[in-house]
Amino acid sequence: MKILVAEDDVANAKFLSKYLSKFGDVVITPDGIAAVDEFVSALEKGEMFGLVCLDIMMPKIDGYKAVSYTHLRAHETSQDL
Repeated sequence: MKILVAEDDVANAKFLSKYLSKFGDVVITPDGIAAVDEFVSALEKGEMFGLVCLDIMMPKIDGYKAVSYTHLRAHETSQDL
């Protein structure tokens, strides 16, 4: 399973990466914009993320905006997944 984690705190990112790596391949991004880019890029390649963890408070855009503003689910739905 592919796992996407958006976390701006380095210590938290390392902890989540280590913990979640037993369940799949973990991709860490430092902010919401990078997370959206990773999500859309993977979707275009047909490599859907099985789990997406978004920090609520991040620079640039937070987890809430990453989901609502950028319409992650809409990208997923448009691919008929």
